[in-house]
Amino acid sequence: MDKTSGGTVTQTRTYYPAAGAMRVGSTLYYVLKDQLGSASVVTDATVNALTVGEERYYPFGETRFSTGTMYTDKLFTGQRDTGLGIYYFNARFYSPKLGRFISADSIVPGVENPQDLNRFAYGLNNPLRYIDPTGNVSCSGANWDDGPQCSGTQEFKQNAPKDKLAYKIHKKYRNISIQDSYKWELSQLSKLEQALDDIYSKGFSNSDKAFNAAFGDITFVHVLSGSLGYQGIHPNLAITDYPPDGIIKATPGAYYSTFIHEMGHVFDSDLKRINGAIPSYSRRYANVFDSGSGATGYGRTNSYEDFADSFLAVIKYGSQTKKVDQPRINTIIALMQSYTNSDHTLHPGR
Repeated sequence: MDKTSGGTVTQTRTYYPAAGAMRVGSTLYYVLKDQLGSASVVTDATVNALTVGEERYYPFGETRFSTGTMYTDKLFTGQRDTGLGIYYFNARFYSPKLGRFISADSIVPGVENPQDLNRFAYGLNNPLRYIDPTGNVSCSGANWDDGPQCSGTQEFKQNAPKDKLAYKIHKKYRNISIQDSYKWELSQLSKLEQALDDIYSKGFSNSDKAFNAAFGDITFVHVLSGSLGYQGIHPNLAITDYPPDGIIKATPGAYYSTFIHEMGHVFDSDLKRINGAIPSYSRRYANVFDSGSGATGYGRTNSYEDFADSFLAVIKYGSQTKKVDQPRINTIIALMQSYTNSDHTLHPGR
């Protein structure tokens, strides 16, 4: 609806997205779009479909050719042209002349992608392939498989809380990244955050240096159920390769305890990741983590699982836990305290 400064309605427009049509006043027009969803040609509704307006764009959205009357302000990638040389992209405004948003993104949708770290960038700096329906998250068309698909603004509104939480986790724990946050359930990301918070506070005295030294860089990757091959035995599976490479793969069933257990595997091999000749803690203290009596049921699988489940027991239930025996509790606590010296220096072996 167009109005004068006094509020008088001068023109109304009604859009019919499913039909690619719009009605201006009482006149029907059809809007033809290019591969990015930009309005390129407007025709009338007569049998001959006469062209009444045509528009072409440079890669970042500046107009390079225009003729006739477009009758719509939804132009580049279907976003609204304000008439002031900038577009309204729902979450913020965009300047096609600059090829940049004019305000920073409120989230970082993919912390593992360097292009996402530029919070003013448009479409991962690849405007021929990506668009940004919400002003928060770039997406690609159905022919691409390396990112979220552009199936509509609503999908990205639903993904925004996930992106914000993934960014919050990365901002809090700079060594932790969440790959493809749009694939995760928000509730599962919340459980991951809770697990990390408990490890950080209960295990490492809220010390950034101690936490970072104990775990190094970690990327959490969401994978489909069944892709890890153990879903029949462990339906709530997450897995860390051995020796850990800093990647924790989690299925949709992975939950709070699963994340702490897998972080225990990474902690077990902390120094081994730096120097392969250094044994893991579970090997170094094999007399304690012997997968025998005093371990959890799953901890009796092998010494690695014994260590990880003992780490889980101490973090989740505290030093008075009865889930494992006292030698295991004492060893886990001593190892964590070795990272949290009074002067907060790094572990001596690091």
